[in-house]
Amino acid sequence: MTANLKMRFSFNSIHFKLPFVIMVIILPLVLLLIYFSRYSIQVVHDQVAQSNKNMINLYMQQIDTTLLEVEKYMSTVASTDYDYMYLESIDPADYDVAMIRLSNKLSLDVLSYSQIDSLFIYNARNDELIYGFNQGGDFQERQKIQDHIRLLKASVGVGAFGLTTPDWEVHKIHNEYYLFHIVKNGNIYFGAWVNVKRLLIPMSLIHLGESGKAFFVTGDGTPMLVSPTAAEQPVDLAKLNNGYYLSGDKEKFLVVGGPSSQGSFSLAALIPEESILENLPFLRRLVMLILYGSLILLPTGFVLLRRTFLLPLNRILAAMRKTRDGLIEYRISKFRTSDEFQNINDAFNQMMSQIQKLRIDVYEEQLSNQRTELKLLQLQLNPHFLMNSLNIIHGLAFMKRFELIQEMSISLVQYFRYMLRSNTTFVPLKDELQHVRNYLRIQELRYQEHLTFHTQAPDAFMSFEVPPLIIQTFVENTVKHAVTMEEPMHITVESEFLQEPESCLKITLTDTGAGFPEKVLDILNKGEQLQDESGEHIGIWNVQRRLKLLYGGKAGLEFSNRSTGACVEIWLPLRE
Repeated sequence: MTANLKMRFSFNSIHFKLPFVIMVIILPLVLLLIYFSRYSIQVVHDQVAQSNKNMINLYMQQIDTTLLEVEKYMSTVASTDYDYMYLESIDPADYDVAMIRLSNKLSLDVLSYSQIDSLFIYNARNDELIYGFNQGGDFQERQKIQDHIRLLKASVGVGAFGLTTPDWEVHKIHNEYYLFHIVKNGNIYFGAWVNVKRLLIPMSLIHLGESGKAFFVTGDGTPMLVSPTAAEQPVDLAKLNNGYYLSGDKEKFLVVGGPSSQGSFSLAALIPEESILENLPFLRRLVMLILYGSLILLPTGFVLLRRTFLLPLNRILAAMRKTRDGLIEYRISKFRTSDEFQNINDAFNQMMSQIQKLRIDVYEEQLSNQRTELKLLQLQLNPHFLMNSLNIIHGLAFMKRFELIQEMSISLVQYFRYMLRSNTTFVPLKDELQHVRNYLRIQELRYQEHLTFHTQAPDAFMSFEVPPLIIQTFVENTVKHAVTMEEPMHITVESEFLQEPESCLKITLTDTGAGFPEKVLDILNKGEQLQDESGEHIGIWNVQRRLKLLYGGKAGLEFSNRSTGACVEIWLPLRE
């Protein structure tokens, strides 16, 4: 019990040393930095938000005052001006004189309201519009406002007007926002409008940071200006009238705003948090103090950390790198360190001794299995092939074709001599191709006029070594599954030398049959074993297994279908 407790907790343990060193150095600094940083940022946020909130409310009050004065002016004119009343007159002379006087009056009175772009009177019955413009705006802007007024009137019909509202209403015209206020008296509509963009001119004189922006917002939280800041850094404007808050994805903004008392819109300002915090002298001094304190404490902590953790860990890593490079006889030498590292070192040395012994045993077993597997493949004799060959000889003897009987006998002798080789891992390419020719010649005599073949290989590569039966297996598979007495078949075996990406011998086998079925092709290219109940296709699996044993992952095998039939491609690293 006491021994287990001592092993679980020890002052010489890395579980105690490393957390203790980290907490002594980092924890106090982090806590102080977090506390003072948050406190300072909160104070600055409050001050900046309150300052900008007061400024926005003051400017919003000025705008509301002007809008209210315009409303009162319009109500006074509509109720007391005789010319305005004459607009309902049916006398053309009285009507024309009243229109001229009102046009002059609007042109003069609008100059008293510098923040208003225009005052206008619209006679819905005559579809006639008179107005007085301030200095802002150009002819194109005035024309589009007139078109907009007539369009709204036409959309709601005679006797109503879409702009009539007791408050100032926001309208978007050609991607620009305007405030409208209209009073109605019969068929006469008296109104005023202002471009929101010109109301923001005084706000442009206030510095809100490099990416900061001030703009008006509709009642549903839509910015009234195409703001690059708002477009690139989406912010939430739905809570604009609930004080101030931070919003934004990649870049944070302090959002402040104030609503209008004369309409369903607000004035908002986006202040980049980065520009708010750029002038915090107290926080900077605090950070410098923490930095100097860290410069004193970090070297001491680093020395302790290096002696208790880094040096023992580096020794273990160095030992692992040496064993990874093949030096499995390397062992970690004894040195004074923490209990855990001593246990790790001892376990590592013991494990490497066991691995060294197991590696020798596994390697010898793998070599034995490989030799056994190759011998079994070489000793596989197809009884159907033997019986078919004897039947062919019998038929040739019956027809007294003695030359073909001699050729057939020689081909069979060479075929079985090659198949019964033992202790042969590699053979020259010329021997493998000769074996393939012997096999195909036997099959050619069996399928007369229905099977032809062609083999091609550069003479310079005939001495290169390849695994035995590597080509014959696929040729035999083609004869077994593709050659029939109905359609002629031609088999081609070609060999070539490739230098890219690595030097290798490429062997390509093609035929003029129907090709692989799609399901079989998918299984073969995945390297999975394809075998039916009768054990067919086991030769392909053996080839894949042999290539893996002999070459590791350097050899390649690919199956495909071409327009002329099936295709098998084999890539073998060169062995002279």
